Amino acid sequence: MKKAQILSAIALAFALGLTVVAPVANVSAFTVADSTAKPAVKGSATQAEVETAVAAVSGTYKAYDNMVALYDLLHDADVTGADLAMGDNDYPTVYNSVVEAFNTFDIADVNTAISKANADTKLSFVGKFDAIKGLTAKVDHYDAIAALVNALANKNDAELRDAIYGINVEYGLTGNSAIDYDNDVTYASYTADGSAVKAKVDGVIGSAYDNVESLANAIAAAQKAFTAYTNAVTKLNVAYKAEGVMTTAGLTNLATEMKDINVAIADLTALANTAANMNGYAAWVGNDANSVRAAIKNANDNKIDVDSERNYDLVITLATALKAAVPMPSQTPAQIAQTLVGYVAPETPDDTTTTTIESADGSVSVKGELQAGLVVEAKE
Repeated sequence: MKKAQILSAIALAFALGLTVVAPVANVSAFTVADSTAKPAVKGSATQAEVETAVAAVSGTYKAYDNMVALYDLLHDADVTGADLAMGDNDYPTVYNSVVEAFNTFDIADVNTAISKANADTKLSFVGKFDAIKGLTAKVDHYDAIAALVNALANKNDAELRDAIYGINVEYGLTGNSAIDYDNDVTYASYTADGSAVKAKVDGVIGSAYDNVESLANAIAAAQKAFTAYTNAVTKLNVAYKAEGVMTTAGLTNLATEMKDINVAIADLTALANTAANMNGYAAWVGNDANSVRAAIKNANDNKIDVDSERNYDLVITLATALKAAVPMPSQTPAQIAQTLVGYVAPETPDDTTTTTIESADGSVSVKGELQAGLVVEAKE
């Protein structure tokens, strides 16, 4: 259609009082705020665009997910609470408790093995514990009595009966001398005042029960503590080494800390507090007020299912936080926001002519720019 025909069609449409419909390229609900416009333009975004912006951060910047993983560890009580306050010259309390429990038995071979473990400077406290915990094999009747200790601690009827049977076997009790362990024996009946079964057990075991109980409890506590400590050290080491988390200087400092066979959890967590160690930890996740993490939480918590300035502000806040985490001096938060939501500005016509269009009777006229190739459709 020639330009003259386009103009004629539009004029005819006006003359007939019909609606002129023309396509608009790259329509988007996202509107960039412009306070300098007359009138001022308020920003607007959909809920879907907020969600797209949030997803774009995680999808584009691997460092963000890695920083969040580290942040979660540093705020996990199971990790930060695993520190045994290890000193260079002092045994951790849990390890020393095991040593003291063994000392109660005063077994020569056990004492020698413990002294050797204590003197080995190449062994961490975890290593020392691993070296001595198996010494229970040298304690008379340990396994049988420990089974009873555990059954009573668990208040488990079946375990209690099995433990009593084990004591019969361990001490060679048969016939009338054997201790009852049938189904009538329960935790409640065993621990009740005047229990005949308990009296028989105490008569066989004697004071050995209390000593074994102390040792079993000390070993269990140390095992739990050292397992938590080892897991915490491993998790923190891996998290710090993840892509984009630490600077070269930070990785060097991490390696130095990890060379300590008794590295303290507190020393590892403190690495994140030194800005020079980290690739913008505070901007990514550390700052509770304006980090990328805070902006994403704010966006997820406050987005609404309607085109709105509120949604736009959420995206701008996220873009502003991202600009701080990933320095982008040449881009404004509004430009970053457009990238995050995948916004494409409407195309500017590149072949236009300013023309005045009039209806057939001259009562209506429109002056504006028409792009070459514009398709006009008149509908009743």
